[in-house]
Amino acid sequence: MTNPHPLDPIFFPRGVAVVGASRGNSGNRGPGGWLQSLKDAGQPNIYPVNPRADQIEDLPAYPRLTDIPGPVDHVISAIPAAYVLDMLEDASVKGVRSIHLFTAGFAETGIADRLELQHQLKSRAAELGIRLIGPNCMGLYVPDGKVSFSQQLPTDSGPVAFFSQSGTNASDATYNGAVRGLRFSKVVSFGNAIDVSAAELIDYAAADPNTEVIGAYIEGMPDARDFFQSLR
Repeated sequence: MTNPHPLDPIFFPRGVAVVGASRGNSGNRGPGGWLQSLKDAGQPNIYPVNPRADQIEDLPAYPRLTDIPGPVDHVISAIPAAYVLDMLEDASVKGVRSIHLFTAGFAETGIADRLELQHQLKSRAAELGIRLIGPNCMGLYVPDGKVSFSQQLPTDSGPVAFFSQSGTNASDATYNGAVRGLRFSKVVSFGNAIDVSAAELIDYAAADPNTEVIGAYIEGMPDARDFFQSLR
């Protein structure tokens, strides 16, 4: 890609904040686990956000996104769904470009008010110019961007991109591929796909000089026309 792509700040963030990071939860898929995953990926600018902590995983913690001193392009949200809209406003003030919503509890619940909350989130993020990955997903593994959704994954990249609405399939493909010598340029688990879609991800990977093979696991296709256009 010779010109910057709208998704570049997602894959190559200058700083990453984990909103809802917590002490005593450093397992591979807990709020504390995101911090260790980012450390393992070599991310130099990691910011835990938790109003009840001064330090988490040996990193200074901040009460709000707006208290972080350095630039933050990407946020991992590990807070309850009810608080995400407020966090979105702070993200806009901070200049955040994208949010990965590990947070669940939206339309996938089948509950009417949670579906409405998802609509509100999508609409407000679009107004603010913030891209959303998810909700209800594992997010990103981008070795060259120093971002990872899991610990101890290879830090060297390769020619394969994989995009999955299933977090389990994204994790399994990455782990099983890695132990067999496969290396990835980008892996994205994108869950409910209320914003960033399979079609947009495939378009990005198709123009990426570091990607030669694209794989995808897709559970639904609301943008079928765009999706098939991306395959041409």
